[in-house]
Amino acid sequence: MDINATSYEGLQNLSFGANADAVRSAFGAPKMTRTNRSGEELFHYDGFVICLASGRFREITIEEECGFSLNGIGISWTEEGLKELCQRDNSPKICFGAVVLLDLGVSLTGIGEMDSSERAVSLFRKGDWDEFTNEMVPYTL
Repeated sequence: MDINATSYEGLQNLSFGANADAVRSAFGAPKMTRTNRSGEELFHYDGFVICLASGRFREITIEEECGFSLNGIGISWTEEGLKELCQRDNSPKICFGAVVLLDLGVSLTGIGEMDSSERAVSLFRKGDWDEFTNEMVPYTL
């Protein structure tokens, strides 16, 4: 499956804030559901996970087996492709082991010196990382 996303808005067929029924309508029944430590419900699909906070679409984590485009631009899963994505942000940061691109509404894991087996891209709602800005440090390519 290919995921086509728009920064801070959502996916081609699902906006941030949509309810669980809209997620199921867009992607079908999840292969598995579980609740994380924060009490958020996770819907697991082949190649991606949808996170629901208080029953609303909060975040999607996309794994390498999924095709992915952001704001109409295809993103390569290679190290170079993910670094190119970082260059599109005015001020990439590191926080809790993830590269956070606040201009794009994206966080990345598994690039650079990080474990490439954990390579994933997460898209999040505007404001979701605001409480952690004091924890962030610049990320240099």
